[in-house]
Amino acid sequence: MVDVLNKFAISQVNSVCHYIYYQEEEANSLEKYKGIRNTYKK
Repeated sequence: MVDVLNKFAISQVNSVCHYIYYQEEEANSLEKYKGIRNTYKK
């Protein structure tokens, strides 16, 4: 039982980490996109 709980906890932590990572990646690509748009505007 404890083993199952541990696995569940680990998978939860992993999914949270992935979520945060993807959010940061999205933010980075958005910044790049804005930068590209700004260079084209000039």
